[in-house]
Amino acid sequence: FDIMYNEGISRSGDVLDLAVEHEIVTKRGAFYSFGDTRLGQGRENAKIFLQENQDLFIVIENQILEASNLPPRAERVAATA
Repeated sequence: FDIMYNEGISRSGDVLDLAVEHEIVTKRGAFYSFGDTRLGQGRENAKIFLQENQDLFIVIENQILEASNLPPRAERVAATA
């Protein structure tokens, strides 16, 4: 995990790493993509994209939880419905 100044543990970094590990997000060279959506060139740019696009962040986070056989977070489900 990343510890960021003025942020603490970077949730977007954790979600990005786990999404790549579970093959939810693809990494080709320096580019990160979620389906047809390019998240960014380089890890830091992809993290910024996820921070700025919370709806997509929630979708990816819930897919990670599902891939890990965990229930989606209740507050996250309401936001995506």
